[in-house]
Amino acid sequence: MKRLLVAVALSVLSLAAFGQSMDRDVLLTTDGTLYTVDSYFTKSQDTQIQSTRYLTLTTQKDGETKSEVIPATMVGGSHVEPALAYDVDTKTLFVFWENARVLSSDLLFATYQNGTWGKVTSFDPIDWDLRRGLRIALTRKTQDTAKDGSKTSIPEITVHAVWWEQGRESEWARYAMITLDHGDVAQIKVQNLSTFLSHADPVLDKPSDREILRHPAVFESPTHDTVDVVFGDTSSDKMHRITLTPVVEGRIRIPIGKNRELPTPIATINATTTVGAISTNGDNLAYYFATNDSVKYILFNNGAWSDLRSIALSDRLTGDAAVGALHRMLDSEQ
Repeated sequence: MKRLLVAVALSVLSLAAFGQSMDRDVLLTTDGTLYTVDSYFTKSQDTQIQSTRYLTLTTQKDGETKSEVIPATMVGGSHVEPALAYDVDTKTLFVFWENARVLSSDLLFATYQNGTWGKVTSFDPIDWDLRRGLRIALTRKTQDTAKDGSKTSIPEITVHAVWWEQGRESEWARYAMITLDHGDVAQIKVQNLSTFLSHADPVLDKPSDREILRHPAVFESPTHDTVDVVFGDTSSDKMHRITLTPVVEGRIRIPIGKNRELPTPIATINATTTVGAISTNGDNLAYYFATNDSVKYILFNNGAWSDLRSIALSDRLTGDAAVGALHRMLDSEQ
């Protein structure tokens, strides 16, 4: 059975702007290879790059470092929101990102194997709408139904991507389920996360201005057969947590969701803030973001959200250590 690694805690931490690149992801494989993907603004001396922002991939192993521009990000647009995944069996790296243009954007990914880039796949090109906050997680099993009606699992890699999308008149949390077959795309299904809700909430006269609702997060389960997605709905001022399972239906794969409503957090954050999220095997959840001198967070525990709290940073307490402490706190509360 294939194994796929996804940069989750490490990637979110890197995006928190702790004195490093503002837009990056980091992944460490089991063979000791460290991959880092960064988004940079194009400078005047970058004469071969036609994009306003491009991505570079840096590979570090056994004391050697190699950096290269991802070719598909050199030919126009603004390439941002990188996220990484890795297939251990085939030693294939997957790079996900957004190509954001003035009034449209594409969500893209490409493979990298043995120093060679594969073809770029677009999984949700759209005009007029803008996206942000791309996050990914994975499952390694797909649920099937045997002839006797019993539920079975088949080994299969599925990537689950979430992001926030803003149109001309509305905004919403979006989801893509990407089924892979030997590293190639077998199926892509994209939909609004609100379609998984068991009922429609009353719509507000004016959309909620709570920024915290605009940062969907996705978490992998320990059993690798489901993912949990936490997302907000600005049209109803509600927050939800859903468990998604990839299921075989005929010859296609579909996601089946079970949802539960969470209280709406009241923390005030800036619209340009990069927000990370941590979840344990239970329902405990933390949203966090970094400032120049602190890591601020809110905690969901015992059915309620905490007030906005702060961990002061210093020479002895880095942002990495602060987020690590949040991880350990959530683990201890199970």
